[in-house]
Amino acid sequence: MLLNSALDDAALHVGPAAPPLHGPGLESLAQRYMEVQAIIRRWAKRYDEDLLEQLIYLPEVSVENFDRIDWLRDWCRALEAA
Repeated sequence: MLLNSALDDAALHVGPAAPPLHGPGLESLAQRYMEVQAIIRRWAKRYDEDLLEQLIYLPEVSVENFDRIDWLRDWCRALEAA
């Protein structure tokens, strides 16, 4: 209920060429964000919370990337810098 109230008549502008995100799409994005934050809070009991938070902003490590040493090295450097 609070989320719906906060998003009433709200729009997210992600770029000048992209149409604004609003309505059910914005609500879905906000709900997913809240779910991720809840996961981070739970996992922070076991892992460093700052590390978990920064993982959100890095590309996903897929099975295909395991053999790409340069890609993994760059990924690790990006995480370290963050």
